[in-house]
Amino acid sequence: MLWIPQSHIDWQHDHLSLEVLIHLYMARSPLQARLAHQPNVQALTATHVVVKRLFQGWLRDAQLSHDTNCPEKANEYANRAIVLAVEETARAYYQHFLAKLASYWDRVRDQVGRQSLPALSCLQRARDESAADTARILSAQTIHAIYCEAWVEYSRATSASGHLLEQGTECNMPDELPCWMATRQRLPPKDSWSEFVHGVLFYHPNAQPKWSQLYFLQLYRSFREQWDSVKVWAGQFDRQFGIQIGHYIRVMFNTDRTKEVGTTRGEGTWYHGRPPFFQIQFWAPYFSPPQSQKGIPLSSVYHRRQYSDGLSPSTMSTIPTARDFQALDELVWEHRVQIVDNIDSLRSASHSYIRRHCRAALLYVSSLSGPTWGSNGDVKFIQPWSVERKGIDEYGEEDVFRIPVVYNHIPKHISESIINRPTIFLPSRDNVMGLLKNIESLPGHSASFIARLGWVMCELDNNGDQYDVRSHLVAKQQAIGPTGRSQTLLEQFLRQTEPPEKEILSPDAVDVLVISEGEEEGEEEAEDDEDDADDEDDEDDEDDNDGERAHRGDDFI
Repeated sequence: MLWIPQSHIDWQHDHLSLEVLIHLYMARSPLQARLAHQPNVQALTATHVVVKRLFQGWLRDAQLSHDTNCPEKANEYANRAIVLAVEETARAYYQHFLAKLASYWDRVRDQVGRQSLPALSCLQRARDESAADTARILSAQTIHAIYCEAWVEYSRATSASGHLLEQGTECNMPDELPCWMATRQRLPPKDSWSEFVHGVLFYHPNAQPKWSQLYFLQLYRSFREQWDSVKVWAGQFDRQFGIQIGHYIRVMFNTDRTKEVGTTRGEGTWYHGRPPFFQIQFWAPYFSPPQSQKGIPLSSVYHRRQYSDGLSPSTMSTIPTARDFQALDELVWEHRVQIVDNIDSLRSASHSYIRRHCRAALLYVSSLSGPTWGSNGDVKFIQPWSVERKGIDEYGEEDVFRIPVVYNHIPKHISESIINRPTIFLPSRDNVMGLLKNIESLPGHSASFIARLGWVMCELDNNGDQYDVRSHLVAKQQAIGPTGRSQTLLEQFLRQTEPPEKEILSPDAVDVLVISEGEEEGEEEAEDDEDDADDEDDEDDEDDNDGERAHRGDDFI
């Protein structure tokens, strides 16, 4: 086995001979199978190496452009680097977050019985998606789906075995799940979600938390250190990073410096006596329509010599308040459950039942997807929300993602702009167009409804591109996508999808040690026993957060 210490490898400056490396074959013994497993090798090149090379390259190009008096190019490269750093740090957090959630579910399976309680398909799908170049951004909707499946499976398993289930309990998820947190102290203008995420997870100027060595934090610190080469003219890394991170990390554990995962299990609460998986506390933001999208004349976004009836160049845009948006969102969600999650059963329903759900869903989704122009409540023009801030000066006011506030702590004079729970159905293109396409696929629509549906889909298509409220990461995929220019040897190596190896059969090959299946299973069982012991220790350290709440003045909903 060839072993090269990490400190001896400089991927950026090619200390290894790439002509050899790109065709490198190392004979493997069965003992090395796990270490040299091809997905692990691909993960190294597809994440750590590619991302760091792209980030370093863009910083180098930014500095060169700045030195040659090309400020626009310099800012463009610096912005690319920041977006990549934000997205890849968020991806690393997703993967850690989901792995942690899976470990808590495994404890429930061990308690109830692994044969009767399966792994969660929603959770596994989220983990698979987080590894893709265009990873799906985790949100309250993801957690809601995971917990809905978990409660159904848990109720079914415990009902069959007859324990841990109250009489009359159904598989419908209780209102207490998931356990969403709300703040009592972070009122406007201190309710920015991005600022909250940055402060809780990343910015620890005085003392590092006990969980400071997690990989997503190591990655964040490596980006910050490399940024030092351009910070004199490009600004502080944390300022640039902090205004964007909340748009990509939209759900997180209730965390403090001593515990990474806060839980609720106090006596007298629904959570008392439940498995820790159902006690986990989560933070997620609500969506607040940007005030900058209100009162925009139609002529500034839609240029025509003639406008349709009810419209004129001076027609002003309207937007819902945060409270109205949340109400619309909850109404859409009720119909989305039938149209998307239960579409197979909906297809066999009566046409009148289908029309009732689809007409309401189309009306509501049209009103929450962006600013609208029209008259007398009739929407004549619509475009997706524009939420990307053009500068850090807009940070506080224009952060459309905000921290939920405990209901009885919301001041009356701003009650229309503050919400006490997260938004589940965010107005991303993936959500909006996915719902509209499902509506289109259902039978029983009238001709007028089909025409209206087609118009809304055309208005909100956005040429197939994501809205500003994104649903997927794109920076790395765009950077490493197909290109017309010739690639360097290093780029060829990093973009490889097939392993650079081949089998060599030789009559002189020596025998290798092969571990029998029974022995290998024995080793795995021993490792599992050690992991279980470690999990118990972790559970003791992390489960209980009632006595010392992660954020003083916060509460669960």
